[in-house]
Amino acid sequence: MTTRKKKRALLGASRTKRRDGAAMLVVMALLLIVTATATLAIHSTSVELRGTGNARQRMQTRYVAEGALVSAMTMIEQSGPEPLSLSLERSQTRTGSTRRLAPEEPVMDPMVGNHRIEMTELVAPYVANEPIASDSLGHGLGYVPNFVVDVNDSYRFTGIIAGHRSDGMGTLEYVAATYTARGRTQLPGRVDAYSPGAGVGTSAPDERNWTVRGHHESAMNSRAIGISGPTRRR
Repeated sequence: MTTRKKKRALLGASRTKRRDGAAMLVVMALLLIVTATATLAIHSTSVELRGTGNARQRMQTRYVAEGALVSAMTMIEQSGPEPLSLSLERSQTRTGSTRRLAPEEPVMDPMVGNHRIEMTELVAPYVANEPIASDSLGHGLGYVPNFVVDVNDSYRFTGIIAGHRSDGMGTLEYVAATYTARGRTQLPGRVDAYSPGAGVGTSAPDERNWTVRGHHESAMNSRAIGISGPTRRR
């Protein structure tokens, strides 16, 4: 009797251990599933936040380009077309020099005039309203705005002006040109994307970095045809 009782007790203990082991496996499997689900949720949230931040930066970069474009056209309109025409003519005489307006564009013909407006020129007292203030992008962000506006492909034409001849032989004419604003948001200290010798927050030239976009850098261009005048016909 004693031997049978001992065998039964051993069998019962063995069954209990098996049940405990199976329960532990189920609990470990549940913990693994919960951990994987939480990890996936954290990763998805991180990707969504990063995507939202990138979309916001692209939108802000577009606004930077559009604001620069409108401000440059307003400044040219206020100063009149003659200073622009003189600048374009002077830039055409620089024979033998190569110019690249942006890393993604080909080298510009030396005989084609181009007038460049830097971001530092569209600040007070040169303009009444700055297109970009120091806190335009928001506080606590790690990137800064930058832009240039290139004006080229100018041509003159005579339009119909009230009180003047309409046959194209009058004394007044208009000056039309293509305005291209290149807006950028980039990290401080990043070498400028427009000229190898200039930088954002630094003056160190580096032509190798000039052709490579940096991390956390967004680019957006805005283009329009501006008409200034009327001015005295040449």
